[in-house]
Amino acid sequence: MKPGDSLSISIRVEATPQNAKPGKPAPAKKPGVFARATLAIRAFFHRPKVSAFFKAAFSPMGLFILGCALFTLTRFIRLPDFPIYFASDEAMTALRGLDLVRDGGFDYDKYFLPPFFINDGRYSLGTIVYLQILPLLAFGKSVWVVRGVSAVISIFGVIWFCFILRDIFKLKLWWAGVFLFGVIPAWFLFSRTAYAAAEMTALYTGALYYYLRYRTDKPVFIFPAVILAGMAFCAYQPAELLVALTLLILGLVDIRYHIKNWKVALPAVGVLLVFALLIGNFYRVHFDLYSGTLQAFNSYLNQDLPVIQKVEKFLSYYFTGLSPLYWFSSMAREEPFYQMKGYHYFPLILAPLAVWGAFRLIRRRNRLEILTVAIPFFAAPIAAAMIGIQVTRVIAEILPYALLIMLGMEAAANWLERYRVRAGWITAGVVVLLSIGQVSLLVDSLTRGPLWYSDYGLSGIQWGGNQVFKKALEYSNANPNTKVYISGGWTFKADGLLLFFIPKDAPVFMGSPDIMANNLANGEDLTFVLTPEELKHLRESGDYASIQEKDVIPCPDGNPCFIFVTLRQDPELRNELLASEAQKMEPLEEGVVWNGEELDISVTPLSDGKISNLFDGRDDTFIRSANINPLVIDMGFPQVTPLSSIKVRVGSEPITVSVNVNSDDPQKMQVFTQTQGESDGYKEILVDFGDTQQVKKILVTVQNMLSPEEGFVHIWELELLAGDEE
Repeated sequence: MKPGDSLSISIRVEATPQNAKPGKPAPAKKPGVFARATLAIRAFFHRPKVSAFFKAAFSPMGLFILGCALFTLTRFIRLPDFPIYFASDEAMTALRGLDLVRDGGFDYDKYFLPPFFINDGRYSLGTIVYLQILPLLAFGKSVWVVRGVSAVISIFGVIWFCFILRDIFKLKLWWAGVFLFGVIPAWFLFSRTAYAAAEMTALYTGALYYYLRYRTDKPVFIFPAVILAGMAFCAYQPAELLVALTLLILGLVDIRYHIKNWKVALPAVGVLLVFALLIGNFYRVHFDLYSGTLQAFNSYLNQDLPVIQKVEKFLSYYFTGLSPLYWFSSMAREEPFYQMKGYHYFPLILAPLAVWGAFRLIRRRNRLEILTVAIPFFAAPIAAAMIGIQVTRVIAEILPYALLIMLGMEAAANWLERYRVRAGWITAGVVVLLSIGQVSLLVDSLTRGPLWYSDYGLSGIQWGGNQVFKKALEYSNANPNTKVYISGGWTFKADGLLLFFIPKDAPVFMGSPDIMANNLANGEDLTFVLTPEELKHLRESGDYASIQEKDVIPCPDGNPCFIFVTLRQDPELRNELLASEAQKMEPLEEGVVWNGEELDISVTPLSDGKISNLFDGRDDTFIRSANINPLVIDMGFPQVTPLSSIKVRVGSEPITVSVNVNSDDPQKMQVFTQTQGESDGYKEILVDFGDTQQVKKILVTVQNMLSPEEGFVHIWELELLAGDEE
């Protein structure tokens, strides 16, 4: 101490404990169990390695990884079980990919590596078909694989969304984006299906992210942006207009930046031109089908309505797709398989955050941020407005609404911090609340989801695709002497599900007792898989002396959904059918005049129409085979006739036409074949002989590629062409 410093002394006097002995210190009091546990836990967390681990785990990147893990789990847990249906549209993504591999990269129309694939008469599939191929080849064809590919792509979409929040919007809560997407019911539903809508939105989000990186810090990112934009364009038909408008707007508003960075922008334009040429050539080849797109959807734009009425309809649909009422309320009225009963597309509780985020976006006045939200927000509903609002057609609207919600969440967090709520508590609240919401969404969908709708048939949820075909195959393997026929009236395009689940050599087909009556009369061992309504109709018909139920597939609510039955016809009806069948199975022979000459024609037994319908030049007459596939037409000419090709007018189903020229002369016989896939309505298949052939006899075989041997084949017209008639 220095002179002048003050010294403070305090003295504490304590009484000697009663149990203390003179000259000895008092015994120390031992801490309790709780105190010792608290000290041990505190010491554990203060260890350098443990402390570093938890700091990393609760860092933004650690929380982001945690969110991705939870999101992945909620996509893959019992993936085949929800949605409870498995639609033909999902199966087609796999079938088109495997057929492409089988045919060496050619589609049904012999187009090499097409950007789009036909489904239900429209070219509505594309990128997802290619993305399915490698997993299908590696793991086989299953619901797990088909839906799993979609789930993985949706995860990438969420990751790109979070990176937009981090790198472009600079949000502190950027990691919460993955938790947010986990509680959006619309995204939960479609990211667990193989519909192309979610994949398209994910790819579009990736394209937008890399473009924004190109625009802000690394011009080289323009290349992944262009590639992902092309993939999104080809992923789903409504995306074509969305992606095209996005590219056009960004190309114009950022023209100065593109010119400044011409060294990367110019090659990127070259990549875009390659995409445009490939897609444009496909449009050119399939112009007739694309020009009829609006007609295929029965669009009001293709109807005879006043212009003002068409404009009113367009604006009505357009603003419905934009409206928060559509996304945050029960305003939307969709098919059951496009909704989760009791849920809105977005949780209503998040609507205030979206409003708050919109105000914040306007106040920030950041041009790039506004464009990022505004372009998909205003462009996404345009394609749907042309034909009618459906959530899969406007699902890209999820992206701008999610951005607004995250802006609102960030603003709310900043507001709470100003009132001295610790950031750690805000982080914990976001993680806990959104995690609980995500897990509860999964649990509810798996436990209560199967009971949301009581109609499991065609007008309802169309349950059974993943169950009935597998059960039918098991039944067939256990009963190898029987053929199993599944009625298809309970779902759309059941033929696609048959091709997905049933091997080609398995005796499982689509069919019902009504069209197989002759086979039953002949004593064939057949088992039918029917719905309760169809079984009731059979019992009431009185046509069957015996109806035996062999097995039952219950609906999720426990009631019978599908019943395996064997039938024995009433003896009187059976005798009538046998007599009729004996008469019908005789090949029909008829003389038909062609070019002034009478042809000798023999044709497969018909259930409708007459042979002359093939040569009358009319579209309203046809012939139909009597449960025989293929349909065979054998024609003989009175004298040698020069022919260079034939043209057959058929329906929308995939058809193979084989022509055997001079089938009665082995020295001159030649065979020509042509196959065309599904189409939207009628199509004409031209079988070219390569050169003019001198024909005395010709055998034409027309096979429906989707029907079994007992299926129907329809033909409307048959033209025999000489060289100058093509």
